[in-house]
Amino acid sequence: MAEVLSPSTQRYNRGDKRLAYFSLGTLEEYILIAQDKMYVEIYRRSDPDLIEKLDKPESILRLESVDFALTLSDLYE
Repeated sequence: MAEVLSPSTQRYNRGDKRLAYFSLGTLEEYILIAQDKMYVEIYRRSDPDLIEKLDKPESILRLESVDFALTLSDLYE
């Protein structure tokens, strides 16, 4: 599941909404994408205490659950 962050929704997306999505048994990764700057957060069921933060053009967004990878420069192109 991926969400695009906005100033009015980012707190909810990181909190209650993230918890609700992870209550779904099949969700493995939750991705938050900033709309106003190059920044992505990845939450994974496999390590719920770790937040992977990406903010460089050469950073690679990897979604293990669907075998997908993309650089941030391509994502924000």
